[in-house]
Amino acid sequence: MGSLKIRQISYSGDNYSFESPYFPDGLSIIEGPNGAGKSTFFQLVYFALGGKVPEFDSRSNESHAEIAHDTNNVATAWISLNGVDYSLARGFRENIVAVRARASDSALERPFSAVFPINRQAGDQLTISDWLLDKLDIPVVDIYQGGRSFKLGFRDLARLIYHNQSPDPHGIFKPAEVAGNLVSDSLEVRRAVFQILVGKTLVALYEAIGRAKRLEKDREAARLVSAEYESVVNEILESHGIRTITNSQHLQQSIRDRQTQLDKLLQTRELQSRRSVTPSDVREELASSQQEFDMLRAERTALRNRIVELYGERARLGEVISVVQADIERIEKIIFTHEQLNLFSPDTCPYCMTEVQRAHGACVCGGKVNEESYQRFFYSAAEYLEILASKVKSLETLTAAIADVNREVAATTQRSEETEAQYESVSARVALATATSRPDFTFLESIEDKIFEIKAAISDLGQALRMEKKLDVLRTRFEEADTQARIAKAEVDSLDAASRIELEGRIAQFNKIYNSLMTDVLADCRSARIDSESYLPIVNDGHYREASADVPKRFLYFLTLLKISLDGEVPFPGLLLIDTPETAGIDIGNLRSMLRQISVVSEDRSDFQIILSTGVGKYPEEFDPLVRMRLRGDAKLLKRVSITEA
Repeated sequence: MGSLKIRQISYSGDNYSFESPYFPDGLSIIEGPNGAGKSTFFQLVYFALGGKVPEFDSRSNESHAEIAHDTNNVATAWISLNGVDYSLARGFRENIVAVRARASDSALERPFSAVFPINRQAGDQLTISDWLLDKLDIPVVDIYQGGRSFKLGFRDLARLIYHNQSPDPHGIFKPAEVAGNLVSDSLEVRRAVFQILVGKTLVALYEAIGRAKRLEKDREAARLVSAEYESVVNEILESHGIRTITNSQHLQQSIRDRQTQLDKLLQTRELQSRRSVTPSDVREELASSQQEFDMLRAERTALRNRIVELYGERARLGEVISVVQADIERIEKIIFTHEQLNLFSPDTCPYCMTEVQRAHGACVCGGKVNEESYQRFFYSAAEYLEILASKVKSLETLTAAIADVNREVAATTQRSEETEAQYESVSARVALATATSRPDFTFLESIEDKIFEIKAAISDLGQALRMEKKLDVLRTRFEEADTQARIAKAEVDSLDAASRIELEGRIAQFNKIYNSLMTDVLADCRSARIDSESYLPIVNDGHYREASADVPKRFLYFLTLLKISLDGEVPFPGLLLIDTPETAGIDIGNLRSMLRQISVVSEDRSDFQIILSTGVGKYPEEFDPLVRMRLRGDAKLLKRVSITEA
């Protein structure tokens, strides 16, 4: 799997600057008193990797004065991704990260440089998070909760990589960037972060779930469009008198049968015309004019019929559009009502509309339910938005169809007027040519009527065939989408079983390592494990209340994840950023005992990196050679830029 190492960090602005030393593999320590800049160092690392740091915003109530009010400032991180060195530069008033591979890096075939946005503006836009995850062989997965989806990014996984300075270590995870966001900080998202970092099969499972959800949406959209168009086609066909709805093959056969009848009638008319006693010169003129007359008469009739058909088709489309628009208005009212009253919740009583504290896996009434199926009986605002989107898409299809009809009406009307003028002119010639002829007009007229009737039927069937063929295309698209969705669902089911087995093994492995580390550090800790649902620590079966366990409980949780990555191929990138763990309160003896577990976990290996900050002398004495930076009250992290340097 992928590996990530932080090699160097720099900050430059008009007023302040900083450049760190090189950080090798293994453990590196930053030593300094409170206020010297240890937390600022880790915030600069996180910021350069695309993270959000509220203290760097001048509008924040607790802004970092030197950085937030500096100008022309940039944070640059030099990192190693799978052995390839890159620089990541981010301006403090920009939401982009410029990435460049070091020119001397021989692992690349050609120089690399790119600029990635921090946040996703479009569905297919590549962000800095996407780029980092791709290098770490971790896909960008979608987490679905009810009708909402959430893309899991690098900053979410960093919640178990970046051990930030926290006065309350009970939460284990680094706090979510968006405070109060119930989706990004939900139990489901935190579970996904843990599972993806410790399991290869689990990564594939989440990727398959996201793909299955997207294909399911595509299938539903194709089904709605096909059903809506089929309804329109049926109404139009019935308006043309085609009461029995049939498929393309039968429509083509019906057209062929009527064409055969038409050919026979035309032959009969030709034979009858030859029996006329008209003189040869008049007969030739009559035959020529009659042929043109027949063509114009047929065309005139067909055009008139077509205009009637188009007006009928436009009326039917207008009716369907009115129905869809009414549906859209109703759904918009429902969504507006929800936004005002927050009606839709699976934990709301459908009778008195009061909130119910529903237990997981149980209905409002208390009966056992499957959570996924249970959610589908309640329409959230997001689900109503999806329904609204499908209706709007159907409305766009219908609006485009009625626009096509209007254009055809205009073109057909113009052609009908031209044909009418030609018909009148040829009609006069035929009348003149027949003045001296005596054909059997009664019989010919009956043939002509039959010819026009069959031609009209062929025209109607042709229109029906064109619509049916388009409907066939829409049905085929739906069937293809349905097949892809079912294949994706089968892949999810297959991976689910394998991932459950892997997850149980990872939890057992985690518990073994975590219990060993915790019992080594805390004398009164008899057992330590994680909950199989929330993955949060349980010390002494939940009865342990000593505050002295708070710091080791969080620190050793992160260290256990690193140990698992050293023991096997998991997505955890082999990096820990630990910012001053003693801040939350721990005696110096337990602190040093806790930090010594780093040596226990690493077992003299160097294929990992831990950057740890701590107070002056608050680390085991054998770690002193590993101190890379020594900050003091008079030697803080940020240095003021002199006028000469500026």
